[in-house]
Amino acid sequence: MTKGQLIRLFLSNDNSATPTNVIAAAKQLTLHVSCNVESYTTKDLDSDFDLQEVTGINYDIRTSALVRSGQDVSGGDDLNSLETLFQNGTPVRWEIDNVKGANNRTKNGTIVSGLALLTNLTINSANRQLATYEAQFVGVGDYMVGS
Repeated sequence: MTKGQLIRLFLSNDNSATPTNVIAAAKQLTLHVSCNVESYTTKDLDSDFDLQEVTGINYDIRTSALVRSGQDVSGGDDLNSLETLFQNGTPVRWEIDNVKGANNRTKNGTIVSGLALLTNLTINSANRQLATYEAQFVGVGDYMVGS
């Protein structure tokens, strides 16, 4: 069984560099993959079932983190880093990796990787609660499972 803190999202600064920065003070990570389907049932088929074929695959990544945690953010992307990525408006390389070591930042095997565009950045700051932010990336092109 793998604990959630041992799976981290790593980002690069652009679409060519190897992802090396984790999301600092991360709280949550979700990779969502879905496919579009289209019916290919014809008059030539005797079946009552509606047959489906995949016509496209898309994915997105969602993460949330503390705005400021008081923890060491060296080697990590914080809200300021993500704001810069958002303003640049260009895709970045990403990896979701198993991790180990100090602050759970040493890669220990890639689970999935690809290229994505940061499309949504939301800051949450409710009264008397810790301030957090959420980032959503939309996949650009293929993703690769494993290393």
